[in-house]
Amino acid sequence: MDRSILVTEEDGLEYIYTLLVDVTQSHKAMEELQMSAERYKIILDQTKDVIFEWKIATDEISYSSNWEHEYGYQPIMDGISRRLPFASHINPDDIPDVLKFTNDMMTGRPFGDVEFRLANSEGRYCWCRVRATTQFDTAGKPRTVVGIIADIDDEKRATEKLIDRAERDVLTKLYNKRAARHKISRFLELSQGSGCSAMLMIDVDNFKLVNDRYGHMFGDAVLTEMASRISSHFRDSDIVSRIGGDEFMVFMPGIGKHEIAMERAERLMASFQTMFKNNLKDVPFSCSIGIAYSPEDGSDFQSLFQNSDAALYQAKLEGKNRCMQYCKSAVNTAFEFKEEADRPEDERESAEQRGQVTVAKVISMTFQELYDAADFDQAMNSILEMTGRLFHVSRVYIFENCADNEERCTNTFEWCREGIRPQRDELRNLAYGDMGGDYRDNFNEEGVFYCLDITELTPELQCLLADQGIASVLQCSITADGVFKGFVGFDECGTARIWTQEQVDCLVFLSKMLSTFLLKKRAEDRVRESMLNLERVLNNQNSWIYVIDGDTYELRYINEKTHRLAPESRLGICCYDAFFHRDKPCERCPVRECAGKGSSAMEIYNPVLKVWTLADSSRIRWGDRDAFLLACHDISPYKEGEAAEGVTLLNLEDR
Repeated sequence: MDRSILVTEEDGLEYIYTLLVDVTQSHKAMEELQMSAERYKIILDQTKDVIFEWKIATDEISYSSNWEHEYGYQPIMDGISRRLPFASHINPDDIPDVLKFTNDMMTGRPFGDVEFRLANSEGRYCWCRVRATTQFDTAGKPRTVVGIIADIDDEKRATEKLIDRAERDVLTKLYNKRAARHKISRFLELSQGSGCSAMLMIDVDNFKLVNDRYGHMFGDAVLTEMASRISSHFRDSDIVSRIGGDEFMVFMPGIGKHEIAMERAERLMASFQTMFKNNLKDVPFSCSIGIAYSPEDGSDFQSLFQNSDAALYQAKLEGKNRCMQYCKSAVNTAFEFKEEADRPEDERESAEQRGQVTVAKVISMTFQELYDAADFDQAMNSILEMTGRLFHVSRVYIFENCADNEERCTNTFEWCREGIRPQRDELRNLAYGDMGGDYRDNFNEEGVFYCLDITELTPELQCLLADQGIASVLQCSITADGVFKGFVGFDECGTARIWTQEQVDCLVFLSKMLSTFLLKKRAEDRVRESMLNLERVLNNQNSWIYVIDGDTYELRYINEKTHRLAPESRLGICCYDAFFHRDKPCERCPVRECAGKGSSAMEIYNPVLKVWTLADSSRIRWGDRDAFLLACHDISPYKEGEAAEGVTLLNLEDR
């Protein structure tokens, strides 16, 4: 590149002054930029993704040309923060997620992504995924957000179909038990007990007669028709599910008042009575329904399930073909009546007394053993043996989640009857997901896994239990705050066994008691280990660390290094006595300096211990009192160096 200028000099002649500049490198750079821009354009033309740039200061967004090709209309380009909450092209259900994403990026989140539905030119909502990166200015404030909008509609809808298929009962196409539980639990968690909702437990009366007289194929057709009839009586927002056999569950969120659920249940019962009038002439067809309401009968899934099931059982006891609302006193009375009525008259009192003695004996002995235990492990082993011998089972054991991985478990306690092969050393660090599927799925809403005959289980699970010599099994989950923490188990080896309801109830209650003590012990162990770790950390610090009471100056804590420096120091005596042999607080006290500021640091010389320290102090809470944490660092070598340097300078000046 040449740059020239024509100049007339003093001699009257014209001269051309020229500057030649080598621009080879800049031309190459420009060519590279042009090629990069062309490559960028080619990529944009070949992808369906929309690239955007959001300038936070001006609140404006620019989009690549793919937007109009993909969506067919002009997007919002300015006033993003103000206009997004009212954007009509974003699915209203997804706006909270979009607003959270934009707020996160505006406040300095370096990376982010969000999935939501955008309307296309035909008004159909399509799923997209936004992934973005924040660029910051020199002051570290977010300046620009750059990202892409990718079309994931096909992928999302395919996934939703798979999820829906997994959530549906194969025969009736209603939600299965697991999916219904998840959806109901999610709703109850989000609603936090506000509003009125209802859970209906529906059971077909005498359905076994249908299968026995007309066969299982006809029975399946009846169940399919029943599912359709039940669905037709409820709203699209209601969760209708088949939870097993001829039992169905309906959850009605936000019904406003109890009468709505009761009226719907009565209409359903009337509908059932006319369903198969021509086909089932010799089998009366009806249903019984139990209802529990949230929040009064329970604000979580398990409580609602148990109480609606109890109400259903009460309806069955009172003659079937009726609907009962949960009432604690009425349900308890019905259960007591049923248990007593089922016994021969001359055995009622003795059986009741025997049951009470057995349960009371187990519970009392277990509680006393654990409560008085000096050695927890020994007490637990003793209880397992007592239980095993009292109930004549082959094996009693406890599995606990591994400390470092909640997805694995280990056999921590075990008792085996003579002749039964122990499993404790073999069943360690097992993954729940590798135990014939996710082993935790075997436990019902009450946390119980009961199998009379393991040959009825899946081949994988059957193989797992058969390898341990198990013929029948009863296991009860250990849970804390709704999280699965392990289980207590009772095995019968050799032959199948039927436990009575009384035995099951007793073993379930016993398991809950063991779980309570076990979780408490593990929590105490974790706290104790944390305290020991903290103690090790403080004792290995190269500082004198101690805690002083804010009012009395008494020592509340002393680390090992402090005790070695001042062997006479002990908890309860005042710091000025322990370290300075004074009878009152020091004039230059770091605690006094810290009291008004919250923290302080000062250099202090201790003539008793003959050390210089830099004392850092800060106000803390020690139990229910104000206290001060002091960390004193030895600076004697530095002070001695300063003193020596001062002497040298003094000698030089004298000379």
